[in-house]
Amino acid sequence: MNVFILFLALISLLLNIVFGNVLDVYPLFNMGINCGVIAFTAALLFALRFSTMATAFRISLSGLFSFLGLVMFVLGILSPEKWKDNGFIIAICFVMVFEAIALAICNVVSKFNSEVNANGK
Repeated sequence: MNVFILFLALISLLLNIVFGNVLDVYPLFNMGINCGVIAFTAALLFALRFSTMATAFRISLSGLFSFLGLVMFVLGILSPEKWKDNGFIIAICFVMVFEAIALAICNVVSKFNSEVNANGK
């Protein structure tokens, strides 16, 4: 599964870079944003893969992170070519923060549940 995630991330990055350089309607600004989105989503999926949380948490979060990665990718495509006052970039940042917080919370809850189950309470 680790090789599969890495393979998909590298293919997605490669295609994104090729389309960004070939298509006139896909600006380099948006390509850069989407490369970051692809890398962040792949990093989260790797972190999820190597976490010790329960399987149900990992399966649910992997589906959620993949879907939100697609949403961020679409936001990156639709984003105007400017840094200042760009609501799309702000939305992407909020989604990234949400994903990181969800991963941390699920990790803590899963550890707490495993400790409670181990103590027999």
